[in-house]
Formats: sequence, structure tokens, C-alpha cells
Amino acid sequence: MSLNDKKREVGVPIIEQSRQTSQASNPKEPMAGAPTDERVLFQSPLAYRQLKVLSIDRETADATVFTFENSPDHPIAFNPGQYLVLWLNIEGRDVYRAYSICSDPAAHDTLSIVVKRVPGGRASNYLLDHVKSGDILRSIGASGEFYLIPEAHAKRHVILVGAGSGIAPLFSMAQSLSRTETHSRIDLVDVNRHGDDIIFRKSLDTLAQQNPNFRVTHLLTQPPTDWHGAVGRLEGDNLTRYLEIDREALYILCGPDGMMKTVMGYLTSRGVITNHIRFEAFHSAVYSDRPESQGKVHQVRFRRSNLTLSVPDNQSLLEAGLVAGLPLYAHCTHGNCGVCQVKIVSGQIERGEPNTLSHVEPGNLTLACCSWPRSDCEIDA
Repeated sequence: MSLNDKKREVGVPIIEQSRQTSQASNPKEPMAGAPTDERVLFQSPLAYRQLKVLSIDRETADATVFTFENSPDHPIAFNPGQYLVLWLNIEGRDVYRAYSICSDPAAHDTLSIVVKRVPGGRASNYLLDHVKSGDILRSIGASGEFYLIPEAHAKRHVILVGAGSGIAPLFSMAQSLSRTETHSRIDLVDVNRHGDDIIFRKSLDTLAQQNPNFRVTHLLTQPPTDWHGAVGRLEGDNLTRYLEIDREALYILCGPDGMMKTVMGYLTSRGVITNHIRFEAFHSAVYSDRPESQGKVHQVRFRRSNLTLSVPDNQSLLEAGLVAGLPLYAHCTHGNCGVCQVKIVSGQIERGEPNTLSHVEPGNLTLACCSWPRSDCEIDA
């Protein structure tokens, strides 16, 4: 992975970026109807899917919407805010990237993601330069803990705050909330650099026109001379000007880490309890792509599944298990979330560094997504 290429952390956005998902006070507590078991089980035959690209539509100069067929035979069910991991083969090497689903779950036969071009980004440039309508891509998921479940009889205030491509999961939420919660108030503050950078601008404005309970504020940090809307970053006086304080509201934030910290600090200083704040922030990816193959194949025994696999030395334990249809737990596939943690019973492995185990003494624990066999081995999975 190049230095400019970024991935998403637990659960993200966003495009070619890693992300941290949390309830501000207690990251273990599920969000608005999330399951109590944080782990998402990718289980055969749902370990990974093949998705047909139906359309590729330019949304802004550097953001493009990819729409896939969601097969009625094996549909991908998701909640607004969740993401897919695309499993790409680029120049003979497997590359994984997580992309938030931006479409409404009610669109049962399709689902969409936003891909934003990143300078030097291996996955984004491959998707934008080489993939075309009709192509088949592999995916894992949907999954992720950053989501909300709309409730038809709810009467609440939901405030969405996003920046740049962080709008992707929030757009899915806004569509679903507007359709389902007809008695709820939904506010969206969307921060971008230029007017031409606003992803889903027309769709958001149309949604606001159709639903009097949905309000959107576009905030531009570098506006054109003919811009008559909100101006500046979401900080200082703009916080009080554009971000309503409602101690009973649910605040859902998605964007760069700096903005998230500023907004969360403002909210908590004004008396909003942290249980009412959910966020996703973007960070650099934690480890480089798989090592070069030395041409060796090792026998890896998955103890709980009672199955032994022949695993090439540059295939991760997680990938080997998923391809074989084993019921393995995973979320991010990048070494960020720690969900795929397994115990090494015997044998030697190479582990990508750094990862979520790097700050502790791992002992015989490792992350299946970024661990490669270096001898015959056995794992407790």
C-alpha cells in the first residue's frame, strides 16, 4: 500500500480511509438497535459475494457512485451506515478496501457506494480507471457497528454532521429516516471545500424539498463568489450558528478526526451527554499489504472447524478460511478492529505491523486478517 493510500477502520467511510466507530462514552454499547454481539459472522455461503456493476455515475470531479445489482437470490441486507469490503485483485495482488453503502436499504435490488479518487490510492484509481459496467467484483459484508435502525413510530430529533465523503453513510441514513420516521426531525450539516465538491447535493436538496422535517445546511470552507449559503469550517462561532443544541437529540458524526473532536468537544461542553453522540472518524491505514510470496505452501489446521487447508505463504489466515467457507468473525479486514483475533496453537506466522495488538503483549494471539503462515500451524478457529 502506498503512503497515500488509506483504509477504513472498524465499521467507515470512508473512501480509501480508515475509520474509528464509537459511541462517545461507551464504544461497546450498540447504536440505535445494533446487535449486542459486535462481531459480524461472515459464514459460508455468505463469506463473500460476487457483485455485478450496473452503473458508474460521476457525482463530483473526484467522487463517483458505483451501483451494484443486489441479487434477489442472495441479497445483501444492510442497515443505513454499514459498509462493504471490496476484495480486488490488482496486478496479481489482492487488495481490500471498505466503502460505506450510500443507498437506501429500501432499494432492495441495488446498492451503491461512493469511490473518491485518492492520489496514489491503489484501490480508488483501479476502480475509477479500469472497472466498467457489467464487471463482477468480489465483496465481503455488509457489516459495521456505525448504523441506525429507523423506527416507523419514532418521534425524535436526529442531527447528522458530515464532511466530504463522510456524507456516504449519512446519506443512507437520511434517506431511510425520511422515508420511515415521518414524525421525526432530521437535520444535516454537510461541510465541504467548494460547491462542486458537495456529494449528493441535488439529491439532498430534493429530499429537503419533499420532506418538511428534513433540513440540510451546506457549509463551504472555500466558497465561490456567488455562494449565498453558510461559509467557513465547523468551528468557533459556526458551531453555535449551524449546530443546534438539543440534549434529547441523537447526534451522528462522520468525517475527519479533527472535525469530530471539535464537534464532540462543543456538544459535551453544552451539556449533551456522550450516550447521545455516535461518530466515525478517519485515520491512516495501519499496515502494508500482504508480503511477497516465497513460493511456499503450508498446512494450516483450523481446530474448531476440524479442517486442514493448504495455504500459500502470502495468503492471510482470514482469506484462506473465507475462501474455504469457514465461519470466521471479521469486520475491517485491515488490522484495525481486532474482531478477527485468533489464538495460535502451534507453528509460526508473520503478522502485519502495526495493528490493534501492537500496543499489548500479544503472546500467542494474532489477527487472522493480517497474519500469514511461515510453517505448518494450527489455530483455534
